[in-house]
Amino acid sequence: MRLFRLPATNNRETSPSFPCHLKLQNDLVGMDLRLEELNSCISIGSEDVRIVGIYGMGGIGKTTIAKTYYNLMSCQFEGRAFLADVREVCSKGGLLSLQEQLLRDILMEKHVKIWNAYRGMVMIKNRLRFRRVLIVIDDVDQLYQLQNLAGMKDWFGLGSRIIITTRDEHLLMSHGVDAIYKAKELNNTEALQLFILKAFKDRRPPKDYVPLSTNFVNYANGLPLALEVLGSFLFGKTLNEWRTSLNRLKENPENEILDTLQISFDGLEETERQIFLDIACFFKGKNKDHVTKILDSCGFYPDIGIRVLIDKSLITIVGERLWMHDLLQEMGWKLVRQESPKEPGKRSRLWLFEDIFHVMSKNTGTEDVEGLVLELPDPKENQLSAKAFSKMKNLRLLIFHNLHFSQNLEYLSSELRYLEWHGYPCKTFPPTFQSKQLFELNLCFSQVEQLWNGIKVPNLEELILEGCTRLYEIDRSIGVLQTLVLLNLKDCKRLVSLPEGIYGLNALKIVDISGCSELDYMLEELGHVECLEELDISGTAIKQTSHSSFHFKNLKNLSLNGCNGQSKPLLSILPGKSSHSSAFCSLMALDLSNCNLQEETVPKNLGCLSSLREILFSGNDFISLPACIIGLSNLQRLYLDNCRKLESLRPFPSNVQHISAHGCSSLETLPEDLDTPSLQSQQLNFANCFKLSRNQGDNNLVFMMLRRYLQGLSNPKPGFDIVFPGSNVPKWFSHQSSGDSSARFELPPICSESKWMGFALCAIFLIHNRSAPRFLELALGCILKIKGHTWRHQLEDGFLTSMEQFGSDQLWLFYLSRHEFSEIDWHETTKMSCHVEVMFAAHGIGFYVKKFGVRLVYEQDVLEFNRTSNQFRISNYENCDAAHQVHDISEMDGALVKRSYSDHIKSDEAESSGISNLDIERETKRMKEID
Repeated sequence: MRLFRLPATNNRETSPSFPCHLKLQNDLVGMDLRLEELNSCISIGSEDVRIVGIYGMGGIGKTTIAKTYYNLMSCQFEGRAFLADVREVCSKGGLLSLQEQLLRDILMEKHVKIWNAYRGMVMIKNRLRFRRVLIVIDDVDQLYQLQNLAGMKDWFGLGSRIIITTRDEHLLMSHGVDAIYKAKELNNTEALQLFILKAFKDRRPPKDYVPLSTNFVNYANGLPLALEVLGSFLFGKTLNEWRTSLNRLKENPENEILDTLQISFDGLEETERQIFLDIACFFKGKNKDHVTKILDSCGFYPDIGIRVLIDKSLITIVGERLWMHDLLQEMGWKLVRQESPKEPGKRSRLWLFEDIFHVMSKNTGTEDVEGLVLELPDPKENQLSAKAFSKMKNLRLLIFHNLHFSQNLEYLSSELRYLEWHGYPCKTFPPTFQSKQLFELNLCFSQVEQLWNGIKVPNLEELILEGCTRLYEIDRSIGVLQTLVLLNLKDCKRLVSLPEGIYGLNALKIVDISGCSELDYMLEELGHVECLEELDISGTAIKQTSHSSFHFKNLKNLSLNGCNGQSKPLLSILPGKSSHSSAFCSLMALDLSNCNLQEETVPKNLGCLSSLREILFSGNDFISLPACIIGLSNLQRLYLDNCRKLESLRPFPSNVQHISAHGCSSLETLPEDLDTPSLQSQQLNFANCFKLSRNQGDNNLVFMMLRRYLQGLSNPKPGFDIVFPGSNVPKWFSHQSSGDSSARFELPPICSESKWMGFALCAIFLIHNRSAPRFLELALGCILKIKGHTWRHQLEDGFLTSMEQFGSDQLWLFYLSRHEFSEIDWHETTKMSCHVEVMFAAHGIGFYVKKFGVRLVYEQDVLEFNRTSNQFRISNYENCDAAHQVHDISEMDGALVKRSYSDHIKSDEAESSGISNLDIERETKRMKEID
């Protein structure tokens, strides 16, 4: 039996029996697309028996979708039955009544009596095995329910369809369904339409109500249940009552909504409930792997528990981050508040400043408190008492950022598993503190001067003291930490030496001593830490090394950024051509940025490091590339950003796939062999290389690189990215949009002889008055939606990290092969057209996409590249007429309208990150890794 996930499609040809002509009820907003997607899973035209599951969180509309499909399609079957609220009925002992209803509804018999469940299964099989039936089994939460109602396919006649709705994806997989359809939230436009329909019984709200309507839609976050409940509640109420209701929602969420969501929580095991509440209160949006380690240290078995929460639609994983719907999070908050409605000190988890301030200032902490998390953006001086910690005997998790106390800390719980206190205000740790369970200690930017002596935290795995500018000593007793994997001493400005005990740390893999400007000697023993994989000594004063003692045979990443010529003593120990030494034999990444290097000062034996895949030469004084790198046969990534004297990329290593040369203002030409047919992918960054732009011509260079890339591919599976100065989308891009961040166009039927290769996309972007802190990173991405599927392509972070300010517009061109879209059956597109939706999202203050273009690339286009130089014709295959032009996808006048570039400029000073199109903002969050 083959299980597959939603092969969603807008193509009605997939299932010709679908009654397109039938009209849906007016209040079924967004139902057309969802029925099409479900219908592609059900495959009405085939004669086999199919069992299809619909899953999703509570209130997402699973039952509505199934009921609507049932009402439209049941006339095509010999018998039909809709078994509603199976979970609730079975909880009251009603399994037999469901079996009876199933037979009564299909057989049209009034008197059906079943005495036990086994007899019911036999009767269902015997009475229905030759009937073509449509059955919906709604809201299932236990496997036995399915086993007793639709246990096997051979219970039903050929052509039968069984639809199951549930919140638990794993239950569907356990039952062996043929296809799984995930019910999704309403998009921005759909959500607004449904809310307005419920709140006004009309599709046009009064003008004064539109901004508030948007706020309520924002709160519901695409959940149909919430939209219906809120809209119905607000119907007929005054504008002032709307404002009051919105303010009340923020403090007291609607019970009807949260009670529905809580049903899923109530079905969890105890450890799964604890994981859910920790994520809801502390870890939404955090890295999954890191949170898993924290939860594992608490004994919650997160590998299993997180999988269960995902299966039950309570959380999702987005870009390696844990995520959940806003209303599910509010449900979790409500459950914690209910532990002690009036006294926060008796709750298990505290995360709001007001509650923590109350507990710490009034000393009302108790043994019930297990977790305290408060991440303030700026330091706050408050009269908080550290004595409150003395009552929190069971505190296992403590995360404070920028929270100061009026007294010294005298006690911390020995039950602590994870302690992260940015800006820790004390000079030392409590003398009585010790914890065998603590696995990570993070005291970034704190006032600590020295740590403890002796054995305090024997099982510590990560020690992070970054930015502790008063720290002058680490005791040699650190050598007892045999489980320590990471030691981060970055920017500890007063630290003059490393502890001698460091050589005995047999598990140590990562050491960061960058920015330790007083550190001028590196222990010989550090070179004998065999498991060491990453070492960062950037910005240190290290001058003395004992060459014979540094083996580093397992070292993979080494950074000497900003060593200003002092890297020579260390680099001189790299093995020469005739050496048999194993030193640095595993080195894969080397950072020599900002070291005042010239071609002749780069160590000659650098070319012997055959394992190197990445070199950072940014900010150096090269005129041409160092000759030694030509021998690096495995080099794939080369960074030359802001090498302002660089004129040529010669000699050029043949295997390099990624080049970043942003800000190389003297660069004039590119080598002819910059790309070769052997390349698997290519990313090229020449932003702000204005001399190169003038010499080569803006569009000429871009298309030259694209042409070379495409012509070198016999089977174009990979992708291509290039960033280059430019302010106009070339006319070659047949679908163009200016001002809006999203557009939609029609994908014409793709003839088999046309040999379509993929999509070429181009965006013009700008950083405008960039004044944000450096830690607020930039991100630029594109989202494509085709036939119900979504793909995201993001400009690599390394392209943007050095781009604090652009002097002018920049052009980003990239190519996506058709092989990237393997989930789509392209044979269907040979019969009829479908729509492609494109959205660009720029994340960061002052960062905008001004305009963009899209083109389908055919093999014919590559041939035409040979015949044209400055003009690029529209391919005959694309047949780009008025019906295929880009058009705005916004459907509601005056509501949730996409902002243009000029709108961004006007409002940038007023808001740090504008949100005017909720759908695009939501997609941006999914693309961007959020801390």
